[in-house]
Amino acid sequence: MNKNTRSNNTPSPRRVAPIILGILLGISCPLQAGIVLEESFTAFTLGNPWRPHGAGAPDVALSIVGGIGADGSSLRMAAAPGAAGETVGIEMATPIPLAGVQSVRVTARMRPLNQTAAGDGGASDASAGVAIFSASGAFVRASAGANRPTAPDWGDFYRDSEGSADATAAFLHFPPNDPAGSAEAFRTYVLEIGPEGTKLTTLSSTGEPLVRTPFDIVNPNLTLKAFGNSVTVALFQERSDNNLAPENTFGDFDSIQVETVSASDDTDNDGMPNAYETAHSLNPNSNDAQQDLDNDGLKNLAEFQRGTAANNPDTDGDGLKDGVETGTGVYVSPADTGTNPLKTDSDNDGLGDAVETNSGTYVSSTNTGTDPSKSDTDGDGFSDGVEAGAGFNPTKMESTPAGASSIRTAVEFQFFAAPGVNYRIEGSADMQTWTTVEATIPGAGNRVTRLYSTEGKPLRFFRAAAN
Repeated sequence: MNKNTRSNNTPSPRRVAPIILGILLGISCPLQAGIVLEESFTAFTLGNPWRPHGAGAPDVALSIVGGIGADGSSLRMAAAPGAAGETVGIEMATPIPLAGVQSVRVTARMRPLNQTAAGDGGASDASAGVAIFSASGAFVRASAGANRPTAPDWGDFYRDSEGSADATAAFLHFPPNDPAGSAEAFRTYVLEIGPEGTKLTTLSSTGEPLVRTPFDIVNPNLTLKAFGNSVTVALFQERSDNNLAPENTFGDFDSIQVETVSASDDTDNDGMPNAYETAHSLNPNSNDAQQDLDNDGLKNLAEFQRGTAANNPDTDGDGLKDGVETGTGVYVSPADTGTNPLKTDSDNDGLGDAVETNSGTYVSSTNTGTDPSKSDTDGDGFSDGVEAGAGFNPTKMESTPAGASSIRTAVEFQFFAAPGVNYRIEGSADMQTWTTVEATIPGAGNRVTRLYSTEGKPLRFFRAAAN
């Protein structure tokens, strides 16, 4: 819902004009869709558009918890004692009709509450999740499991409890934590069902794909056709045991958005929505899916599917053409770098993708020889960017900053700050031109001391001035 225009106390589904919105490869990208439901959970009451899911009320307690989530509040779902593995929660009161719909996408930000006490088996295996299901029995779900004693599988499509191979029983399961992250962070889960199957993208709390999550997780056997005439979306909390142990009874939900894409959004039926074509200099009235407008090695349709710009050969501006940045996370060759075409530094090591040539030999700062999908190519504990910036070889473990030390020159600057007066510190290289180093320093009848390194910096002179 748009909380700027109407109260969350009386939410209702709404259809709006097509917008440009989407998530692919774990990063925002253009996709025209119609918003069926948008909820930010700053307030909540059962009623349209939500009704109980599963056992329902009173087996699930619903409340708004302040001080958490992107908007400062989230919906907390607390499950009462019941059968282990049972899911309870809320679902859309009105199913979404699928006539003319090409794909359905649900984006939910959620987390399980971290373990607070021991239950059956010690660590909890409860989960909070989002599900898309239909009267035909087809369903797909993504769930965030609570803190676990061992790492579960990543990126697998699980089957139902009976081990059925039926495509209508497939679902997805992801734990909430990155391999080296916290177990109690919000994650964003994006489920999309279309003619090619069901896809899941899982984002970390910072909006990046989880480290061990492949860019494209697809179940080709679970297509939208399997869902029949309509689908319903649910948010749920799953019990891990039947004794109401504190660690397995809560799930927090920060937001959810339900979207559909219809055939009417694509006039020329080339697989690219009109809004994307218009925004990227394509013709929405002519099938140009197999053309390559920007000559980057990707057909226009492939650009749309990957979230890159069809009229820009290097969408992220990192010096590599979109066609070679395949997003697999594995460097094969200069023609298949495995890097993310929507991110200049795919591995967050401080080096741009284009300079990490994966040759294994450091040549220069523009040809580091490092792996663009590994932040620490030589495994010495220091990121490639840190090593290269400090003058070490990021491709050789024996060349490492570990234990290295040096003496550097710094200026110690002091002044006395009168109470009630705000000061700024300015620096200069020639005592003619001054630039602000620190803008606001409140005075309190005290002495202010600062240390400024002069290494590689032109500033040698400092002064304090009242604002």
